[in-house]
Amino acid sequence: MRKVTLLVVIALLSSATFAAGKYRFQLVAKTGDIVGDQAIAAAVYPSVSGDSLAYRVHNVKTAYIVKDGVIVVKTGDQTLDKLKITDLGRAAISGSHLAYIGTVEGGVSGIVLDGKFAVKGGDVIDGKKIGRVVDFALTGNRLAVTATDLSDESRVWLFFDGRYVEEVAGKAAALDCILAYPTSLSGRTQIVMNGEVVARTRGLKPEDPPPSYADGLELTWVSQPAFGGDSFAFVARSEPAHVYPFIVMDGHIIAKNGDRIDGIEITAASEPAMNEDGSRIAFKATYTDPVSKKSCQGVVFGEVEDVTGVAQFALGGGLSTSLTIVNNGRAPVSGSIAFIHQDGSPWSVQTGSSSESTIPFDLAPGASKQVAGQASGALTVGHATITTQGGSVDCFSSFVMTQGSTLLTTATVLGHAPGTDLSLPAQKDEESQTGIAISNPSLDPVKVRLSLRNRNGTTIKSTIPAILNPLPVGGQVAAFLNELFSDVKQFEGTLRIEVEGAGEIVATGMIVRQGLLSAVPVTRLNR
Repeated sequence: MRKVTLLVVIALLSSATFAAGKYRFQLVAKTGDIVGDQAIAAAVYPSVSGDSLAYRVHNVKTAYIVKDGVIVVKTGDQTLDKLKITDLGRAAISGSHLAYIGTVEGGVSGIVLDGKFAVKGGDVIDGKKIGRVVDFALTGNRLAVTATDLSDESRVWLFFDGRYVEEVAGKAAALDCILAYPTSLSGRTQIVMNGEVVARTRGLKPEDPPPSYADGLELTWVSQPAFGGDSFAFVARSEPAHVYPFIVMDGHIIAKNGDRIDGIEITAASEPAMNEDGSRIAFKATYTDPVSKKSCQGVVFGEVEDVTGVAQFALGGGLSTSLTIVNNGRAPVSGSIAFIHQDGSPWSVQTGSSSESTIPFDLAPGASKQVAGQASGALTVGHATITTQGGSVDCFSSFVMTQGSTLLTTATVLGHAPGTDLSLPAQKDEESQTGIAISNPSLDPVKVRLSLRNRNGTTIKSTIPAILNPLPVGGQVAAFLNELFSDVKQFEGTLRIEVEGAGEIVATGMIVRQGLLSAVPVTRLNR
C-alpha cells in the first residue's frame, strides 16, 4: 500500500502539497568542524537510515566516512581486501549495512558493501562490462549502481540487484523494489520512477508533455531523486529566478539559495537523502564563509515537525480562551505555539506582561504548559498551531464566556493533528445549534466540502461554501450551521468536512444550547 500511495502522490507532483508538517533543519557538519583530531574542509554525500546519519568529510590529507558522529572508515586504512584505501566517495547506510565508493592502491575502484568490494571497475553485470562506478544507492544490502560502459565513457548504465535496468543520466534512488532515476531525452531532463515520469522539464516540441513546477517556478533541470514514506524529493533549477540548485519535496521548495540555517545563509542545496519513512532528511548545503569569503560545503539534517492545533482561539467581547499543551510521551519535546488571525497573518496575543504571536516551549515527559490570552476590547477570532520536534503533544483549548464579572458558560475542546476528512456530531433546532471553526495549516489554499448526513448515514446536503473555496494559507472560518446551510431548518446527525484536492485542515466543534457552550468531538477519518 505504501508503494501505491507513493506513486499516486508523486504522479501529481506539479500540483502536490507538502504536508502540514515540515522539517526543522540544522547544520550538523561544516567547514572547520573537528572530526577526530582534524579540522575538516567540507562535508558531503549525506545518507539517512532510521535514526542514523552518515556522510563523507575530508581535510587536506585524509577523507573520512562518519556515521552518527564517529569515524568508521578513512583513507589510509588497510581493511579493504588488505589493501590501503587511497580515496573515498559517497557513503550510504541502510539498516545495519554500510556502503561507500572506495579506491585502493593499484587504482581499483568500486562500491564497498559491508567491508568488501561488491562492484568494481571491469566487472561484468548482466552481460555488460563496466568501466568505472559513477554512483550508487543502497536499500538493505541491495545496490542500485550507475556505471560507465567500458568502451564508451559517455554512456552511463543503471543496474539494480545485479541486473541491468537502462541508460540513465545521474544518480538513482532505491527503497525496497522501488527505483527512481534521472534520464535525458529530447533536450529535457526528467526523473523516472518504476516506468512513470514523475518530474520533467520542458521539451523542444510543442506536443511534448508540460514541465513540472514547484511553488510556481517552472523547473528547467531535475536530478538526484530521493524518497521515503510517501514523500519524494529531488534537486532542480529554474532559470533565471534560481540559478543555484534547490531541493523540491512533494511539489514545494524546501531548501534554496538565501535560506538561513543555524545563522548561515546557504547559496545552494543538493544531494538530498531520506530515511525509510520520510521522517528525516539530509542534504548538502553550499555556503560562503563570512570571514574567508570562500565557498564551503556542509551537511544539513532535518527532522519532520509534528503539527497539531485548535481551530478556534477567541479573545474579547466577553470571551476568553486558554490553550494547554501536554507532553504525554517518553522523551522531551520542544516546539512553538503560533497564534494566527483569520486572514492568515500572525496574531500577537497578550499573555501576562508580553504580547507574542509565537511562543516557544520545552517540555519534559509528563510536563505541560498553559497560555491564557487576556481578553479586552472587541472580539478577535483566530486559531493556534502547535509545531513540535522530538515528538508530538496533546492540546486543548478552554473557552470562558462572561458578562461583566458574571460567568455565563465554559467549554473545553480537544485539538488534533491536521487531516483531510473530519466528522463531528451536528444539531440544529429551535433551542440549539452547532458551530464549527476550520483552519488551514497547509502550505497551499484548500478547497473544503461540507456535507450533512442524517442518522441513517444518508447525505441530505453537500456544499462548498464560498468562504471555503478556497480557504487561504493560515486562514480560518467560524460559522454556525444556519450560516452554512440556510435552507436546513432542523437537523440531527453528523457534519462531514472533506478537503477536495491537496492540503489538510483542523476543525473545532461547539454546540450552543440556551446560551450555554458545549464541546463537540471532532474525529479524523482515514480515506
